[in-house]
Amino acid sequence: MEGWIKLHRKFTKWEWFNDSNMVHLFLYLLLQSNHEPNRWKGIEVDRGQIITGLKSLSKNTGISIQSIRTSLDRLISTGEITRKPTNKYSIITIYKYDDYQLIEGDANNQNNKLSNKQLTINQQSTNNQLTPNKNDKKEKNLKNERIKAFEIFWNLYDKKIDRVKCEKKWLNLSDADRKLIIEYIPKYKKATPDKQFRRNPEVFFNNRTWENEIIETETNGIPETPDPAWQAKTTDMKIVEKAWALWRKNGYEYVNKQWQRK
Repeated sequence: MEGWIKLHRKFTKWEWFNDSNMVHLFLYLLLQSNHEPNRWKGIEVDRGQIITGLKSLSKNTGISIQSIRTSLDRLISTGEITRKPTNKYSIITIYKYDDYQLIEGDANNQNNKLSNKQLTINQQSTNNQLTPNKNDKKEKNLKNERIKAFEIFWNLYDKKIDRVKCEKKWLNLSDADRKLIIEYIPKYKKATPDKQFRRNPEVFFNNRTWENEIIETETNGIPETPDPAWQAKTTDMKIVEKAWALWRKNGYEYVNKQWQRK
């Protein structure tokens, strides 16, 4: 792999800078991550992503697997990376990679935008005129709607830790992700009724729990939809009627093989 990366001087102020393993691992991820979209074995690997595993990271950095695992968890907890594991490898995404690894053309465009913005501000100050910007107003309205949606999430999740950080992460999500989260939380709460066992909301966001943890719903021994084969073996009609009631209420498709074996 050829080329170079950009590293800002304020990296020395990073909260993990005094931990040599953290610095070593994070720099390795920066150096090895894609600088442009690519494909690997039919998988789309975006800019700022790397496909790797614990053994590979340990071998290439000289850091023990246990220390690699601890360092990755810390990077996830502080929002530096996200990690999507599979049974063979992990896809690691460096959060906000584009913010500090701009390609030169984009950097020039960003500088031009800043210069133009400053020029506009100076002209407005000279003329003592402020022209309302419809796009800004629309964006402000959208942000207000997202903040209201965050209030719904915050109260629904009901584990109120690090609100400021969580709200920032919520606002950075896509509308599709926010919708999926709201739909996911009731199932997640049902699976973890005692909120002390739920993930802290910031970790919930960093791990993209709504994508990576499938909740297997339980109905106290009653299938989620009435299955004819199961009903034929069941003599207790109260249980059958309750199963039908659950099916009418939830509308889930019953695919529980364990029940079919009974």
